[in-house]
Amino acid sequence: MIATADIHHADMNLEELSEEFAKSWIKAAKLAASKPKVNIKQSDSAILSSPPGKPILTEAIIRSISRSDCQIPKSKIHPHLLAILPTTNDKEFVPHAEILNALFGQSLRNSIAGKTLLTMKLAALESNPAYAQITIDSIRKEELKQAAIESMQPQARAAVDMSLGMGKHSLATSKLPAALINGWKLMDRELVKWAKENPLLSDEIIQTARSNLGIDTIITRMIYPLIYGSPHESHLLAPGWYANAVKSILIAEWPEFFADFVKQTEDEKKFS
Repeated sequence: MIATADIHHADMNLEELSEEFAKSWIKAAKLAASKPKVNIKQSDSAILSSPPGKPILTEAIIRSISRSDCQIPKSKIHPHLLAILPTTNDKEFVPHAEILNALFGQSLRNSIAGKTLLTMKLAALESNPAYAQITIDSIRKEELKQAAIESMQPQARAAVDMSLGMGKHSLATSKLPAALINGWKLMDRELVKWAKENPLLSDEIIQTARSNLGIDTIITRMIYPLIYGSPHESHLLAPGWYANAVKSILIAEWPEFFADFVKQTEDEKKFS
């Protein structure tokens, strides 16, 4: 894995690489939107016909935006971004999660939030030995699952507090790495620009799209894979149970954190 401090190419720093990634991501999202894969119901509001070559963001697309890994055409990725990826020689498309991990994976792992997420995982497994060795082949796995997840709540709670912030969840109190938050802001900015092209989208719907993107970026693509389990744990269920306990708390408490994100981005816009 590439350390954040080592991510640079020629004259491009991490923020510039992050900007290039955000642009590549939104172009790929628009490309996917131009291909009719989403089932749009007649009852959907905010449906606008897309001019040729200019796909419009709709409610249907918003509902799907955080459910799949955006496939970015290799030909549309900046060469400096390609240079930080492990290997893309045999790929026509690169999942956006792979680029996210190359840009921010190590900084998350090295951050206070990342270290706490992993430390609490170890503590959860060590304090619950009866569950720690349950394998995927166990006939009691469904019987024990809920009790195991509930037993891991204290460790999951501590991990979430370091991720979203102790007390009031906010960007200021969060221990997530600044580079990852900035990367999310850049993607959010591109999404808002796209949303503004559809005058039929309400502010509420746009906020839903932005929140979905944040959940997908921070929780689904970065935090969850970090704690889910390494290859040598693939036969065990407890690492996944801990990851699910963390994710459920993160999702439940996301609105407060996201509200602060929105406020900060609006404040930054005022003073930029």
